[in-house]
Amino acid sequence: MSEILDQLIEERKNGLIEYKKLLERYIELAKKVNSSAASEDYPASVKGSAAKRAIYDNCGNDEKLTNAIYNAVMSSMQADFCNSPVKINKIKRALSEVLDDDAEVDRVYELISKQCEF
Repeated sequence: MSEILDQLIEERKNGLIEYKKLLERYIELAKKVNSSAASEDYPASVKGSAAKRAIYDNCGNDEKLTNAIYNAVMSSMQADFCNSPVKINKIKRALSEVLDDDAEVDRVYELISKQCEF
């Protein structure tokens, strides 16, 4: 994304692109960024969920692992889990069934706790 923006800026500096065209391309890029389904970088099972995309991006782009983590969280999550150590531990136990390493469980939990979807 930043490469595209840098290229547009450079084209504008060199007079290769009109200001109006530049703005149109910025708008087009913004629409692509806001459209989660527009990204072709994600498998079909991951595209529809911002939380799944975050997990996918941070867990080695592994679709199977992403879905296993997501399902573990969804099946163990309770309302207002962020404010309850008992509820947090329930989610972490579910994650530990999917992930082998306690440090990885903590890392993934931190990622999950920042997702609005949960």
